[in-house]
Formats: sequence, C-alpha cells, structure tokens
Amino acid sequence: MALLLSKFDPAKLFYIEQANERSIELLKEWLPRHKFKDWKTTEDTKKRVTNKMKQERAAEIAEILGNPQRWHSHGRGISIQYLESDEIKLKIDNFSENPELNNLIRSYYNLTVDYMGKLGKPFVIHSPKGVRRLHV
Repeated sequence: MALLLSKFDPAKLFYIEQANERSIELLKEWLPRHKFKDWKTTEDTKKRVTNKMKQERAAEIAEILGNPQRWHSHGRGISIQYLESDEIKLKIDNFSENPELNNLIRSYYNLTVDYMGKLGKPFVIHSPKGVRRLHV
C-alpha cells in the first residue's frame, strides 16, 4: 500500500477526471450539432425529432462512451460494430465501403500528414492500434 501511495499523483488524477468530463461535454455538443443535424423523425414511430430529443440521446451516448469503469482506457478504439450495436444504435456511414469516398479521405489524410511534417509538428492519430503520435 505504501508503494501505491508513494506513486499516487492527485494532480494527474484531477487531470484525467477533467479530461473525461470534457470528452462527455464535447460529445453532448457535437452529436446534436453535427451527427444528428439531419435527424428529423424517429425510425420506429416516425415522430418528429426535437432538439431536446437530440440532446437527450447525445447525453445517453456520452454517458456510455465516457464511463471509465466500462472502458478502462482512453487509448483503445471503439469499433463501428459496437457503435452501431443495439446498445448505442448510431447510424454510421463506413467510408471504407465506398471506394471513391475512401480514396478521397485517404488522400486528405496523406495531405494532412505531409503538411504537418513540413511544419515539423507531431501528428496524432487514433487507429485500431490505439493512439499513435507520428513525427514526420
């Protein structure tokens, strides 16, 4: 126990808690504004979707994805299959299934990596292999 306490850093714990709370806040803002912007009716009942419904749905998703007891890591990706599962129920356009869109996004990505390399800045990506920092 003494070893654990000697390595305990309250400031780092506070930083992690703040980062988690901020991630949840960002999801609650981003989902209604961007992901749900064209969501007009519910899929099952065809009811008109209100801004309040979008905000409530975003909060549900944010709470699931922001639960550290469930995920135990920020560096691990969450699959499209899970995001589309019955628990979260997000509708996702998988660009890898569209060759033209896939090519455009990959080209944009390569351009971004090249640009960041010319600036001498590190470039951070999230991938199935976790978070990677590239120094190009």
